[in-house]
Amino acid sequence: MTSCFFIHSSFRWPLFRDCTFYAVSLVTLVIFFKDSLIEWWEAAMLLAIYFAYVGFMKINPQAERFVKKLLYKNKLTRVRSTDHLVPTVSENSMQTMQSISFSIKKIPSLLSYIHTSPTARVPNSAGK
Repeated sequence: MTSCFFIHSSFRWPLFRDCTFYAVSLVTLVIFFKDSLIEWWEAAMLLAIYFAYVGFMKINPQAERFVKKLLYKNKLTRVRSTDHLVPTVSENSMQTMQSISFSIKKIPSLLSYIHTSPTARVPNSAGK
């Protein structure tokens, strides 16, 4: 049900822009109709509001960027992937990594051999 009232972010700016101009036009029209008579200069002002809207549509992309920059200046932005910065692994470096891995795997067995081998023991100097 709430999705009916959700306004997609790409439609927010046009809705805000058009509603703002529409509200200004209606408020101006209500003020001018207070005396139940529209003078020529009041009609000219309403026409000027329309031309202001048409002129604003000419600079709409720049105005939208400016307003969005003001509204979102402190928001975090999505960072793109940095996968392109990681170097690719060549076959030579892969073989080197495998040999290092193999050597590292042999260390525990070498340590246990040294620990259990009687020839690897250092004589005690206190026993002399």
